[in-house]
Amino acid sequence: LGTDRREGGQSWRTDSIIIVGLDRANNRAAVFSVPRDLYVEIPDYGWGRINQADYMGEQREPNGGGPALISSILEKSLGIATDHWVRIQMDGFVRFIDALGGVDIYLDCPFAEPIFNLSTQGWEEFTLPAGENHLDGQDAYWFARLRLRESDIGRSSRQRAIIWALRDKVLSSDALLRLPELYAAFQDTISTDLS
Repeated sequence: LGTDRREGGQSWRTDSIIIVGLDRANNRAAVFSVPRDLYVEIPDYGWGRINQADYMGEQREPNGGGPALISSILEKSLGIATDHWVRIQMDGFVRFIDALGGVDIYLDCPFAEPIFNLSTQGWEEFTLPAGENHLDGQDAYWFARLRLRESDIGRSSRQRAIIWALRDKVLSSDALLRLPELYAAFQDTISTDLS
């Protein structure tokens, strides 16, 4: 679950819902994105977008009620049972990527999306060329977040690309040397029911 939850913020949404399936017997993994605007029946609420459910569940039962509610919705609506959950706050995502030293993404074609710059109060263009791109935390954040031109489907595809790039980076030899930085970057922005 990727959330826009911020310290001191009131309401928030879970704009990235990604299911990771592990096939340990065959040493494989599959990644499936759930559209943030999927209209579902939310227990004790009625119909709404699935990205509202995490917040609603946490209001009822803090520290896990949101993921439990999303899990029950996924099972009822899509027939997908989940065993565990991880919630990442997007503000920690930037620090985590930077602590890893960035990630590498290969693009078949150039990528461009407009961004509203709050400092200048004007629109700017975020662009990446075709080919190999090394993204720092901020660039990876924009790459994973923007959806004006490509919709949520394109964004979900880019988020899965970031997940695979993260996997490749973590499995690289220098990632172990960065464990102190990673822990510092990640400890206040992740919650999970995993040990």
